[in-house]
Amino acid sequence: MPHCTDSKMTTDVDADEGMRRTAVEDDTNNIMLDVSEAVAKENDNDNDLEEVDMKAVDDFMSKEISELSYRDRYLIDLDVRGMNVLASTEPNELYLIGLEALDKQILLGMTTPSASTSTSTSTSTAKRIMDHQQQQMRYNYKYYRLAEKLISPMIKSKEFRSKFARANCFDPVKAANRMEMYLEIVCENFGNDALTRQVKLTDLDKVERDLLKSGCLQILPFRDSAGRRIVASLGNFGTHIHTPKNKMKVLTYVMQALSEDEETQKQGCVLLFWPLDPKYSISRELSRIIQVAPIRFSAVHFMLYDTPCFRKFGAWKLLALPKEARARTRIHFGSIHQCQQEVIAYGILSHFLPVTNTGNIKNQNLLRWIAFRQAKERASVLGIQFNGIDCPLVKDVLTGKGPHVSSNPANVVYRKIMESRFLEHRDAATADRKTVISREIVDKLVRDGGRFLMKKESWWVNGDRETAREKVSIAFRDMRKSFLLHDKKKVCTNSDTIRSTANNISDTPNTNGKKRKLLLYL
Repeated sequence: MPHCTDSKMTTDVDADEGMRRTAVEDDTNNIMLDVSEAVAKENDNDNDLEEVDMKAVDDFMSKEISELSYRDRYLIDLDVRGMNVLASTEPNELYLIGLEALDKQILLGMTTPSASTSTSTSTSTAKRIMDHQQQQMRYNYKYYRLAEKLISPMIKSKEFRSKFARANCFDPVKAANRMEMYLEIVCENFGNDALTRQVKLTDLDKVERDLLKSGCLQILPFRDSAGRRIVASLGNFGTHIHTPKNKMKVLTYVMQALSEDEETQKQGCVLLFWPLDPKYSISRELSRIIQVAPIRFSAVHFMLYDTPCFRKFGAWKLLALPKEARARTRIHFGSIHQCQQEVIAYGILSHFLPVTNTGNIKNQNLLRWIAFRQAKERASVLGIQFNGIDCPLVKDVLTGKGPHVSSNPANVVYRKIMESRFLEHRDAATADRKTVISREIVDKLVRDGGRFLMKKESWWVNGDRETAREKVSIAFRDMRKSFLLHDKKKVCTNSDTIRSTANNISDTPNTNGKKRKLLLYL
């Protein structure tokens, strides 16, 4: 009996805790409404409005952060900075267990009525707990069922399911719900046929392709220091001619393309929101896709001018984000250059961001990415293997010239290895020994998870080891020439210095008023 009593007390406490959290969420929603009204309220004094807005938002954000445990805050901060070790390493056991739990959750959801179909009015503790669990599981997977009826091989594939499992850190309930919401968006915007396959660029009409090419939404061609892909929302997403469906179709396609990268599946991606004008806004479609995309947004950065108008804008748009995204959002105020410098602390290379100092959007890299997607999808239709790579990993060594090559993290490591073995390679007695040294460097980089990539058209391709070895030999030759040229310039400089010094001495008069005669052996 005592055990049963303790169990009952524990159950009551859990139920009360669930009710308390629900009440807190209701209070939070009320605060959001109050803040929204404060932001939307017209006031002749902009300074007063700014003060009210920022104070309300600060109070709201402080309340949300205080509800998080110290551990949650610490883990979120690690994730924002790309230092989530568990996500980057991902033990195979965790991956397999997570997929198995997701499969069971989908099966359970398809056999359990959703909370909205429940008609019982029982108020017992057990019933309240069951209702709470059903509210978490909110869906009966209507669109997943439809995809099954259409005999969709996509939804059964491990590659497709792993995206959603990783997007929710292997939480089976959240992953299953995210998958259902994503399938709903795909079905509503692309039709039933899209439930059986990946969305393609050809599914977008001319208006939507033009929206994509405008550059207001770009997947950048480089990663941050943690290896995460970066998405930039620049300026206003769409104009008056673009319907919500046009925007959602473009967003869905971009997010699906982003989710094909396994490294980004594990560590999430980074969103840079750069409005450039306070009249621009986060569209509802972008806010929604953040919640349902088959990819996790591990960090969101607002980059705003430091003006009262933009501060009000930042306060208002911060509230437009989902709750989970708000905890991962960092706001940077200042000029374009200042904002670029601030994101360096988060591992983002500032000089490759597609915005000029005058606020113009650059889309050259975006057009290359679209060409890459067209080639990849064309090869898939023809059944041809396509080995193109649109964005190298942080451990990949790039061949070629330019700032994007010299600043690549793997190339920096590669140069240090080359410098450490340069003298050994230069002084090698035979050509065979030089070949062995070059091959050892290639083997080391490959063992560390890197590849030697070469540029082909608008994308990169992986070179074989022999080609990589030849590139290393050529690099040693160029390094030797560079050292010889440097030594030659140094000798010439020293000779000129000696001659200049000798001339000065020879022109110096002695105590008798006669010039010294020096014999210089140069």
